[in-house]
Amino acid sequence: MYTLKTVAIAKVPRHVTTEPAVQRLSEALRIKDEREISFNGDSQTHDKREEYLDSIKEELKVRSQGFKYQIYEMGKLLCEAKKILPHGKLQTWVNENFEFCYKTAFNFMKVYRVCMGHPEVVKYFNPSCLYVISRPDFPQDLREALFKDAKGPVDIKEKDLVQLALKYKNGELKITDKEVQDLLKKQRDTTHWENYKIELKAIKQLIANRLERIETLSTIHPVNPLIEKVTDEEQLIREEEEYKIISKIKDFIAEINVTIKELDEKCK
Repeated sequence: MYTLKTVAIAKVPRHVTTEPAVQRLSEALRIKDEREISFNGDSQTHDKREEYLDSIKEELKVRSQGFKYQIYEMGKLLCEAKKILPHGKLQTWVNENFEFCYKTAFNFMKVYRVCMGHPEVVKYFNPSCLYVISRPDFPQDLREALFKDAKGPVDIKEKDLVQLALKYKNGELKITDKEVQDLLKKQRDTTHWENYKIELKAIKQLIANRLERIETLSTIHPVNPLIEKVTDEEQLIREEEEYKIISKIKDFIAEINVTIKELDEKCK
């Protein structure tokens, strides 16, 4: 008589990462895969060139956001390393163990410390602006105002942000002044347009998927001559109706594309 040994198998809970950098990479790969499937290497016609470039632009944007989150995460790791290392040894350790220079590492750490309570805002500023905002001499009130209202991309260049901070420190303007409020208002407006774009693109993709199915219905459900006899005239009517339906859907997708381009202009 043989006795089989019982082995208890522990179920490992499914782990879904919530780290924004990883999520952005996953989204970038999805956009890339969709582009390769949709165009299959063909991007020569004018319409296709525009759509192809839009797809590349979208992937670049998502990857850029992921990189900014990586700045935050790398800053966090470097700060943790600093706590463990003996005093004055961080720069040597960074030079030996980090692919970026010490100045870059120091900037990453500043971004992490300043954005610690607002990690979501890192995607709204370009890296050079993040470094400026993270400087110890950047006005705290102005920084808080920017972070508080950051609900979308902040349209400001590094040199303009430096100039804005200088004017604020010199008492030449206040947060309630038009120059600052216009910046924050444009940022809030841009957020609305970006959200509309996201929803429209989702609707467009859904419609495109259903259109693809509609275009194959006649092959999926062909007329069975043994069950249903269809005259040439009836077949022609069916084909005309199918053509009308498909044309209307394509026109609707074209209208969505026009609206998306208009929103792109508003977001600039």
